[in-house]
Amino acid sequence: MVLYHLGKGLNIDMKLIPDYKSTKSLVIPLVKTLEIRADVFNATMLNARYFREVMRKSNMREWSDCSKWGTEAVFEYIRMTEFKKCYSRIFSNFFYESIDMCKDLFKRDYEEPGDDDGTIFIYEIDVDDENYQRYDMEMYDIAYEKMENLEDIEIIKNIARRYWKGECTQNAVIECLSDKKATVKRVIDERLRI
Repeated sequence: MVLYHLGKGLNIDMKLIPDYKSTKSLVIPLVKTLEIRADVFNATMLNARYFREVMRKSNMREWSDCSKWGTEAVFEYIRMTEFKKCYSRIFSNFFYESIDMCKDLFKRDYEEPGDDDGTIFIYEIDVDDENYQRYDMEMYDIAYEKMENLEDIEIIKNIARRYWKGECTQNAVIECLSDKKATVKRVIDERLRI
């Protein structure tokens, strides 16, 4: 199955590795807090936000995005407890069904000068999975915004449920998840910067 990936640092015939950035080490502890109770999760997230601000004020390297890891933890917790047959976001690779979708995402995510250091490309990927799973990335983005704004965890859990059910927003951006073998077949030779 041919799908497309927006990223950097890949070579032809390279095998994609799920969680190549080892983000699971940031997500799984937060899932554990959700298994205890929502208030433990909330306290942990407040602590993470405090630590992030201390790092910023001290001109130290910022702990990049505690809201992202918190959102991933909620999605993983809901998947583990209610949607066990769905692929894990943290143990999957992400793809898109068209080159045009990748171009649109590039424009959206790297629209400011300097956001792209010239190393982000579209890759054609051979995914050994005829039954990859499709979800609306916008649903995740909505949950992320709510996490960033410290909204009620139950609202975020309900958004995660809608995501795993396959519901879509009005402006759906479909991401494809697969934990199966995926190999880079081609670098799309187009400059994304317009």
